Amino acid sequence: MWLNVLIIVFILLVLIVVIALIRALRFGQTPPAAESLEGIAVDSDQVAQHLSKIIQVESISMDNEPARQAKFEEVHTLLEKFYPRVHATLKRETINECSLLYTWEGTDPSLKPVAFLAHQDVVPADPATLNQWTYPPFSGEIADGFVWGRGALDMKNHLVGIFEAAENLLEAGFQPRRTIYLASGHDEEIGGQHGAVAAAALLAERGIELEAVLDEGGMILEGFLPGIPGKVALIGNEEKGHINVELSVQQSPGHSSTPPAHSAIGILAAAITRLENNPMPAQPRALLPMMSHMGRKLPFSYRLLFANLWLFGGILKSVLEKNSKTNASIRTTMAATMISGGIKPNVLPTVAQANVNCRILPGYNIDQTVAHIHRVIADERVTIKVNDGFCDEPSPVSPIEGGHFTEIAQTVRGLFGDVSTTPFLMLGGTDSRHYTGICPNVYRFAPVQLTADDLGRVHGIDERIAVSSLGDMVRFFAQIMQTWAK
Repeated sequence: MWLNVLIIVFILLVLIVVIALIRALRFGQTPPAAESLEGIAVDSDQVAQHLSKIIQVESISMDNEPARQAKFEEVHTLLEKFYPRVHATLKRETINECSLLYTWEGTDPSLKPVAFLAHQDVVPADPATLNQWTYPPFSGEIADGFVWGRGALDMKNHLVGIFEAAENLLEAGFQPRRTIYLASGHDEEIGGQHGAVAAAALLAERGIELEAVLDEGGMILEGFLPGIPGKVALIGNEEKGHINVELSVQQSPGHSSTPPAHSAIGILAAAITRLENNPMPAQPRALLPMMSHMGRKLPFSYRLLFANLWLFGGILKSVLEKNSKTNASIRTTMAATMISGGIKPNVLPTVAQANVNCRILPGYNIDQTVAHIHRVIADERVTIKVNDGFCDEPSPVSPIEGGHFTEIAQTVRGLFGDVSTTPFLMLGGTDSRHYTGICPNVYRFAPVQLTADDLGRVHGIDERIAVSSLGDMVRFFAQIMQTWAK
């Protein structure tokens, strides 16, 4: 009898192995062939000069500060100077003093318009790091084949690339059938409430529904994930939600020589530690669309794991959790980003506070995230409050089969060659999330080739972009404008 049982078990194991191998061999899509595209002729050095000048304007996003408004007006003046055809042909509207909306009228009003987004604002450079920059962050230095400075990657390069493309197309006599909007916010880095929110609301008031939107997002990366060869173009088709949660503890003041068992800071620290040690559930399945589109270029080990989540889900989860990028792609993350408390070394703090920034995975929502925080902290001494001024649910998921996603992917392969193209979950926030109410096809992609190490320059030290990449950006935007506006 035992022999029969062993034989049955052996046969079952063989069947499981065979099924797993067959599923792995069949896993992934083969992308349709993309025609090689030459693209328009671009003077990359001139584009670099334009970007350099715009980087030199310290258009740091701040809430309604008059002095800062003048900086954005400087950006507007430079755009007028560098792109005369755009300003002679397109209708320009100013929204809340600093954001811009350009309308390039199409010849067929029955077609829904498309929109290209780029924000003018940048984050500041940390004063403590200024001596570590090769060139000052707002110098716009052109050296060693790069344009250096804050906004070179996020995202004055994108702004310049879109305007250069439009200027070139106008010079060539291009007339779109479909109306094109160029929308440029001034406060994306602090939530977009006065820029993108207002621009999208204005279009909605006019009864305008957009056919497609393209904003900043994923890039063309080499070394994106360990073991995956070649370059991968990450085309964002969804975006995490986000909230900021304030944790606060209030205790009686006193002298530090006679402390209680747990001070306000100690109670707060314990609450943060519990959150870090008890994250929200991981969902490896969230990466399936991205891995499937990379298809046959994936190493067989990846294909085996993702094709058989029913069998290897636990193993895959443990692997993905070890990498901060992949861990953030499969779960709602929570990071303590600011903390305060205390007024003097020998005085017990009355209040200790911390901010926890949460990035919410699609499939979850704000209420579930807040409930998790309450459940894990489980301490009545800790007050938990959501900061309503900066919160969004996860975005809707834009289609990835055919249509505008495929047009972006084929344009990438046509211009950049042997590049894998795949959908991508945006981990950070973009202005495009404010347009999902008037557009079902929202994509987030910046046509820039980077190594994974270069990503650390975004919001970091020595932000820069290769001059040659600027020409690539202009060619991409000109091509996709022509494709979408036919």
